[in-house]
Order: sequence, then C-alpha cells, then structure tokens
Amino acid sequence: MKKLFLLILVIGVTGILFNSSLYAQGKAPFSNQKSIQAGSWQLVGASGFSTGTTSDVSLAFHPSGQPWVAFEDWGPPASFRVMKFDGTAWSDAGLISNSISGEWLSLDFDASGTPMVGFRQPDVMIGLASVIHYDGNNWAFKGNSKFSAGDVYHTSMAVSPAGAPYIVYQDAAHNSNGTVMKYDGSSWVNVGSPGFTNAFTRNPVIAFSPAGIPYIAYGGVSSGALGEATVMKFNGSNWEFVGIEGFSAGIMDSISLAFSPSGEPWVAYSDGANSWKATVMRFDGTSWVNAGNPGFSDGPAGWTSIAFSQGGKAVVAFQDGGNGYKASVMIFDGSTWSYLGTPGFSAGISACTRLRFSLTGQPYVAFTDQGYTGKVTVMMYDGPLGVGEIQKPKLSVYPDPVQKLLTLETGVPGSTIYGAEILNILGSPVMSGKFAGSSMQMNVESLPDGIYFVKITGTGGTYTSRFIKR
Repeated sequence: MKKLFLLILVIGVTGILFNSSLYAQGKAPFSNQKSIQAGSWQLVGASGFSTGTTSDVSLAFHPSGQPWVAFEDWGPPASFRVMKFDGTAWSDAGLISNSISGEWLSLDFDASGTPMVGFRQPDVMIGLASVIHYDGNNWAFKGNSKFSAGDVYHTSMAVSPAGAPYIVYQDAAHNSNGTVMKYDGSSWVNVGSPGFTNAFTRNPVIAFSPAGIPYIAYGGVSSGALGEATVMKFNGSNWEFVGIEGFSAGIMDSISLAFSPSGEPWVAYSDGANSWKATVMRFDGTSWVNAGNPGFSDGPAGWTSIAFSQGGKAVVAFQDGGNGYKASVMIFDGSTWSYLGTPGFSAGISACTRLRFSLTGQPYVAFTDQGYTGKVTVMMYDGPLGVGEIQKPKLSVYPDPVQKLLTLETGVPGSTIYGAEILNILGSPVMSGKFAGSSMQMNVESLPDGIYFVKITGTGGTYTSRFIKR
C-alpha cells in the first residue's frame, strides 16, 4: 500500500502528530532570530517536474557532475522513476518496468558511473529488500531480487568506494533489529550478523567514511535506549558502537549521517528533547558533542539531511516548521547556525528533503513540493558559503540575466584577465575565450537558456561567478 503523503507525520514514539490542518494554517512566523547569508535558491530545470505526487526522493550526482533523482511516483508511467538533468531539462534515465514497485528509495553511483537504487519491494503482504542497477539501456536487479530473509522497513543503500552496494534495513525476521547486507559480486551476503543491533531499529541510514568504513545511524529502542540516536561501524568482523548507545538527549526522528573531510562522523536529526527542532552532533573521537546549540531551527524539523561543503562546513536541509513547513537550509560556521538564502524557500510545504553538493561545490536540494501538488523540485544555492568556498566578490558579471553580450570585470586592482571559461550546471565547459585586459566580453547568445558558471584566470588569481542566460 502506498504511504499516505503528508497527511500525518508521526515523530518518535510519543504520539506527537503534525497533521494536514496544522500545515494548512501556514502560521509559523518568519525567522528574525538567525542571520541569513547572501545568495538565493534557483530552480534546476522546471519546478514540479515529476508526473504525479511523489515521495521517497533521493538525490545523487553522477561522477560526471550530472544530478540524478529517484522517487516514488504516483502518476504514470511507473511506480517509481529515476531522472537526470541534462543542463536544461529533466528526463527519465531509462524506464523502470511497471512490474517493479518500491518504497524507501536510495540512489547512489559506483566510481564508473553505474547508478543503483535500493528499496523495499512489495511481495504478498510484506516487502523485501531489492537493488536495481542501470547499464545505460535497461534497469536490472543486482543479484537476486527480494533477497532479504523477511519483511523489511526503512531501507537505506550506499555504494562503497570499492563499488559494492550495501543496504541496511529494519529486519522483521530478526525482531525488527538492524541488518546490513552487501553484494559480493555474485550474491547478497550479510555484513556481520543479521539483526546485530540487538534493538528495535528505527529509520536506519548507511554511509561510508572517507576511509571506506561502513557506518549506520538509527534510533534504537532497547534496554539502554528508547529511540535515542545511535551510531555503529563495522570493524571488519563485527559491528561496534561509536561512542555510547543512545547518545542523544531524547528520542529523535529523521536521522541523517555524514562525514567531515577529516573523517569525523556527524548526525542531524529531529530532536524530541528540543521540541522536535533540528540538532546536529559530532563524534570527537571520545564522545558525541553538540555542533552549536541543540534545537537550533526555528521550529520542528522534518526530513533532516546533512552534507559537507568543499570547505568543510556542515550544511543541513530540512522541512522547516518555523517557516511554513517549507524547505530551509542552514550552515554551521563552527559556533552558530545561519540560513543559506531565504528560510522556507520552497513554493509550498516540502517533504523528503535531500541535500547533496555538486562537484563544483554548490548545494542542491531535492524535495516534494506541495506548491506543485507534491511533485519533485530540485533547487541549488547560488551564493558563497564562506572562506574557502566558491566566491563571487572579486568578479563582476553583467548583465544578469544576459541575452547576448556578457561583460566580465575583475575587482582586483591592476589585475589582467587572460582567459575565461563558461561551464554549464553540470560543471562541463561549453565556451572559452582569451583576452588581455581588465575586462572582457563574451557572446553567449548561442547558449541554451539556463544557469551557468564563468571562471576567469588572471594576474589576481582564478575567480568564479554565476549568471543566467535567457
């Protein structure tokens, strides 16, 4: 049975409900308490580009830099779809057979660019774990379909640096504890013992550290925890706790796991101990500590998704109950959290927010948008993220938007521009030019309408900016 979309959201085990009447009121105040970093959220392709109402959105980048999404689609042609952005529009990345349905989707790529989707596949009153992959022509099962021992919930898949897909799930065959399996090249095998968490495992997610070690994060219900956040890692033989079991201050929901450039695990979640607002914690090698204030969002946070910028800053996307239950993104400067662009930037109530960084360093967010009847929208942030990130101040680009002639000027006194390169939204070069002077013009009339980046090289260094061609 398809999940009821956005009518009822159950957070934790306390019975707290956020229902459609609360969402519809739209009375949450606009944030005046947290700083807002300059920049804006721009559409990537059309808004609401899916066929029907959607759920279970997953976002990933192909090694070439192309953004892809997978989602459960309640409109034709299929029960779930995978789509890719060609720089102008979204299109299907092959059609998945109507005979394959699924929920709790996870999209990822191996190093060669093969996309894989892990999911729960319905099978006569239950659902079993399956993974499909795409060979450029057809989608096919990776090994056997429905390979789990029994009914599963909350599947989460990631591909290891070596190219092997791993999947974690709540395993009804083992008292609803957590189980991890991987594809070893010929079949699906257990990673450690099945049901190794020894606890009822809510919403598990899996991710790999920079060293290639698999970690999982989840809310555990056991004698030592009542739904608090727990993280485990695989030591080559067994799964072990990272810090203590149940380290969060209270029951949590919607956990997300990512690693800093140094390999430090961080988690973001909806925090029951702080009115279900967003909290982020990190493991300092000894214990889990808060990154900034706990409960830093303006209101309840749903579908938290954490990722790290190229400069090593933690960034979190979420459904923002403090701003109309729309999508918001916040960034951590080492002490405080501030908004990237306008809080609540989606057209309507958001769900299934997923944050990823492009290969060129821009944050992208995919989500379902009630402003477009629950269809999928992807947006990207066009502003600077801080020191060490993509910067614009030393390069002026105008007019913006541009139709024909684009003028480039460096703001560095005495600097000379030697050359410029225009990149599409995928980070691929589409135009270049050479010049010697303090400014230059490029005729971009032949470029398709869309978002572009321009990179200049001169005596003052290399600088990057963004512009829109219309």
